[in-house]
Amino acid sequence: MTDLASTTPQSLGRDPMVGLRLARVDGFEPAIALGQDELPTYLRRFTMLFADDATMRRGGFGRVTRAVNAQGEAVALK
Repeated sequence: MTDLASTTPQSLGRDPMVGLRLARVDGFEPAIALGQDELPTYLRRFTMLFADDATMRRGGFGRVTRAVNAQGEAVALK
């Protein structure tokens, strides 16, 4: 799996988080049934993302931006 931090120019000595925008996703509902003890962890994983607006692309139905969560997992913000 490739994360956003590994795709930024590390060789230039730049901080991989510089230039990212904090995106908070409200009204997020899990795609799977979770127990009450699992829900807070799941929501933290997907409700606060760091979006790289330089990667934003437009399509017929909207925009897609590459983002990374606090654990370093790459996701698509649509």
